[in-house]
Amino acid sequence: TQPGDQFTYSAAGTCSSVTLSAAPASPSRAGTQIVLTAVASGCPNALYEFWARWTGTTTWVLLQAYSTNNQYHWNSTGAAPGTENFGVWAKDTSSSAAYDALDSIPYTVTSPCDSANITAAPTSVIQASGTHVTITGIANNCVNPAPQFEFWARWSGSPTWVLLQGYSTKATYDWDSNGALPGTENFGVWVRDSGSTAAYDALASTQVMVVPATCPSVTVTAVPTTVVHSSSGGTHIIATATATGCNGAGPEYAFWLRPSTSPKGHSDLTTGKTILRAGPQRPRSLFARRALMRQSPACSRPRAGKFTTVPN
Repeated sequence: TQPGDQFTYSAAGTCSSVTLSAAPASPSRAGTQIVLTAVASGCPNALYEFWARWTGTTTWVLLQAYSTNNQYHWNSTGAAPGTENFGVWAKDTSSSAAYDALDSIPYTVTSPCDSANITAAPTSVIQASGTHVTITGIANNCVNPAPQFEFWARWSGSPTWVLLQGYSTKATYDWDSNGALPGTENFGVWVRDSGSTAAYDALASTQVMVVPATCPSVTVTAVPTTVVHSSSGGTHIIATATATGCNGAGPEYAFWLRPSTSPKGHSDLTTGKTILRAGPQRPRSLFARRALMRQSPACSRPRAGKFTTVPN
């Protein structure tokens, strides 16, 4: 020996140190099989005990009691994304201590599915058109085959998400837009790996627009445009309305009449033509007043109007 030499003394039959490693190395996705390996130094007959402190907890739990086995196999299926802590105690078989040496390592677990996407086709529908929308969920790079999908919706004007279709391997949901009011409908998908027990491993959402059914213009014509007043019989007048630019299932027409002797009139809702009669009750003029047109099957107000005057 020389002056200044330093020495480490260990009791006979004890482990001076132990190291812990994991394969595959951190991080890895939930569902991966992790092998923890401990190697002790300074002791001829080492024993190993493995421990864990799970993410979000403060307490260490025993995984594998003392044995000559220096490995522990951890199945990470069901583990929540986060950091797990693993530890090992080592001691010689001749040691009466709780441990001679110890070591610990952190291990990061990520979601078993990298991400999720969602699409809607089409992305907009006309109100009351009866259009079906296909909502499709996409799971990206999951550990196991056959990922699961759950579909949700938040209807226009509502803050609450409602379940449409529970977890299954079916990646699509068919939405019948009948009854939907104009506005924005929100659709979401939860995705999880087939081996996952989490509520979801990834999620995504998209929107579908419900567009009001409208007709921008309507014209009305009367044939004939001139009639002679008669105290009996009378000439039939055909008022014909034509709507253009309608974006829904098709227009409906309401025809109105204002007799020259009265500011009041009556209405008739039809999907075709209305025949108006000129007679003694209309001594001066006949108005095919305002061919009100709306989108089928229902709208709350007329979308356009035109006037035709039929003089006597």
